[in-house]
Amino acid sequence: WFTMNLPRHDTLLTQTFVTTSFEHLKGIRTLIVDDIADNVIIVKEQLETVGIECVTCTDSRQAFDIMCDFKKKDQPIQIAILDYMMPHLDGEDLCKKIKDKDSPVKDTSVMILSSAGDGGLSKRFSDMGISTYLSKPIRHKVLLDAISRLWAEQKNEEKGIDTKIIPSKQTTLSHKNDPRFDGVHILIAEDNKTNQMIATETLEKMGVIITIASNGKEALERAKEKKYDMILMDCQMPEMD
Repeated sequence: WFTMNLPRHDTLLTQTFVTTSFEHLKGIRTLIVDDIADNVIIVKEQLETVGIECVTCTDSRQAFDIMCDFKKKDQPIQIAILDYMMPHLDGEDLCKKIKDKDSPVKDTSVMILSSAGDGGLSKRFSDMGISTYLSKPIRHKVLLDAISRLWAEQKNEEKGIDTKIIPSKQTTLSHKNDPRFDGVHILIAEDNKTNQMIATETLEKMGVIITIASNGKEALERAKEKKYDMILMDCQMPEMD
């Protein structure tokens, strides 16, 4: 521990430090497609801090029609941000539909967000014409930097810049120094399958023994059956949050 004697700043700080660098992004029309409504809200709020205009969609099957409607109104979607893992029509298939040679919206820049890690996806996405691929969770500035590069590419403001794929630097951390919790029993209460998978994979690498409950009511039943060292719970769940 240490002590620092610092002067008090009497002026209320604002968020200008976030918006100043990205002023050129104000007014860009972006479509956010994710089947999880909370994820849509998170990305939307991040983008709106710099004045990006957001259109949202939680059903990937409707996304293409939404883009075509905006195109007909002469208000084209300039950047489409697609979740990779979605039911019915995933981000990859939706991108193929957008980028088809006969598609009226094929000029739209596409960004893919994924919880699945890379696993060779960057190369495949690049070959499909996807401009940017980022791994979740995504920091605010990383997301805005990626959109800034996409926009620069569209407007030919930066000649020769490689923006075909911008992998998230957040996924390059090594697990070799992770702490160990061998034999610790943790109950995870989480209704989203993707989040269950990520939490399980992350904790099992540290030696944790995982039990999954899909909602709060089920978690209570599990907790009555045996003693857990810890319970990790999502805030918003069906049956009991």
